[in-house]
Amino acid sequence: MTSVQDHPRWPDVRRLVMRSRYVSMASTDPDGHPRVTPIGSLMLKRDGTGCYGELFAHGLGKNVDRDDRVTILAVSASKWLWLDALIRGRFRTVPGARLRARIGELRDSTEVERRIWFRRIRGVRWTRGSKMIWEKLPHVREVTIESIEPVRIGPMTKHLWPARIGA
Repeated sequence: MTSVQDHPRWPDVRRLVMRSRYVSMASTDPDGHPRVTPIGSLMLKRDGTGCYGELFAHGLGKNVDRDDRVTILAVSASKWLWLDALIRGRFRTVPGARLRARIGELRDSTEVERRIWFRRIRGVRWTRGSKMIWEKLPHVREVTIESIEPVRIGPMTKHLWPARIGA
């Protein structure tokens, strides 16, 4: 089976995630119920790994300390992507993806990770709210993507790729 980073659609999925304002990450709470958490700081590398800042996702942190498996949902919010697809009757690129992943231990962020994060928020870094919630990225958790499943929207997406990528 093809590894995630070797699949021809991985760059599209990575771009989708990196351009998203936030993605949703589903973990399992102590009672076995799904818990969905919005994450705005997920950063993916070309090799199928990445990290996210656990700034306010304390419930998520407790859940992944107990069970490191998560599903990440990323859906494009681009009105132009959706309008173009509705007019043409098909998407030109991936509108959304589910990523099955494993989450690592909480650790100090690196200088490179902080630089990438601050570059991502540079357009709003001057705002009062940004200073209150994103001034620092002290800690991150590693993310290892194990498989990707496209978000399917009937015949509008069937040409993009046939099945899940990875294990």
